[in-house]
Amino acid sequence: PVKAQRGELQQSQAKCSMAHGMSGGAVLNKDGKLQGLIVAGIGDGTGKMLPDLSIFVTTTQIREFLKDK
Repeated sequence: PVKAQRGELQQSQAKCSMAHGMSGGAVLNKDGKLQGLIVAGIGDGTGKMLPDLSIFVTTTQIREFLKDK
């Protein structure tokens, strides 16, 4: 499903590295097509981002969310 019970966007997980400040950045597939927008990374508790673990919202989820607004 695209939405949680309260109409909030759900998130997907990507195996890609990111750095602080990349939230809102594009997630692209191997062909360079937009797949979603980064919303978070997972830190290790020391200020470093865990490699290959990023959270994003897909373009399909964004379209569906905006369609209802």
